Amino acid sequence: MTDDPIVSLLDDRNERELMTAFRELQDADAILFATKQKQYGPGNVNTCWDWCGVAGLLVRAAEKMERLRNAVKQGESFDFSTADDSPWRTMQDISNHLLIARLRIIGKWPGAVPDNRPT
Repeated sequence: MTDDPIVSLLDDRNERELMTAFRELQDADAILFATKQKQYGPGNVNTCWDWCGVAGLLVRAAEKMERLRNAVKQGESFDFSTADDSPWRTMQDISNHLLIARLRIIGKWPGAVPDNRPT
């Protein structure tokens, strides 16, 4: 068994392995998030929010989706590169942009006030 309370909820070994891999991807995204926070801080998200609300953050994610779509169309490789413009990194950016929107909505983002929506 495992000490991870989420993984331990799963009975099937394949499900546990899948959840472990899922958590590893989340950890990698969290490292990228922390790196970007150190570079830019929370201000750019707050400015975007002040201008457009959640729509502004969704536009940022949509821009990343367009970048990913173009990469796929051009046959770019998903080689797990962490270069800023790689498809893999773009997928990480999309995940993080959507989590940032959720953090902003629930008031956990610095300077945010919760808007009482479900998490």
